[in-house]
Amino acid sequence: MTTTLPTIHLNGTGAQNLEEEYRAVRQSVSAAGDALQAATCNARDFYPQEPGAWQRARAERDEAFRLLQLVSNYAEQWEAHAADARRARSSAMARDQQAQPLLVKYLFTACNILADSFWYDSDGAGVWLTVLDDVGVDAGDYIKIAHERGCEPREGTDSVICYQVSSVSETENHTLRINAVPVANSDA
Repeated sequence: MTTTLPTIHLNGTGAQNLEEEYRAVRQSVSAAGDALQAATCNARDFYPQEPGAWQRARAERDEAFRLLQLVSNYAEQWEAHAADARRARSSAMARDQQAQPLLVKYLFTACNILADSFWYDSDGAGVWLTVLDDVGVDAGDYIKIAHERGCEPREGTDSVICYQVSSVSETENHTLRINAVPVANSDA
């Protein structure tokens, strides 16, 4: 059976949630298998019937076990996929935490804002950053971020990348979380 697995990203269901949910599915299926194994299916209950009834009952029971195994395998693939994504995200976050925070410059024209945290999305398709102050950024706006530490970014170089803001939300500690994706044409 081919299993279509989800893309785990910032706007979707979290990897940890998926991992926990599908682990619970596997545990439930395992419990169902144990209960089915303990349930009576004895030949003495079939001998009054036509010949072959017991063999059919056993084959049907075997099929029930096979279907439970199929569901367990399905859930295991989702769980493993989510665990892999969570580990990859944790690894990327650990690498980013070892680096100094990146200086966010050219937010519109020339705001110097030190990002409290700055992360690349796990699939490399975007970034999210947390800033301590309201910087007047809304979804759909364009921002330019300097990806160099300790030096002035230069327009027209790879050190300044243009992003389009996909969402802005306030976090629990009253900072702003900005999600953004790179714009193909950096002249925006």
